[in-house]
Amino acid sequence: MTNPTPRDAAPGDVQRLQAIEEALAGIDDLGELPVDDALARLDAAHQVLAEALNPGPGRREEPRSGTNR
Repeated sequence: MTNPTPRDAAPGDVQRLQAIEEALAGIDDLGELPVDDALARLDAAHQVLAEALNPGPGRREEPRSGTNR
C-alpha cells in the first residue's frame, strides 16, 4: 500500500483538472516523437481525458450551493 499524497486528498474535481493538465502536457511534443510513440501518448491521453471528463455515475460530485450545475 502506498502513502496518500496531497493529490489523493484533493476533491474529485481538482483531481480531474490535474489529470487533464497532465494529459495535455504529455502531448506537447508529439511532433518530435516516432509515430508509434506519438500514438501511444495520444492513446494514453485519450484514456485519461475520457475518464476525467466522464467520471461516471457514482463518482460525480454534488454541486455546492451557489453553483449552476
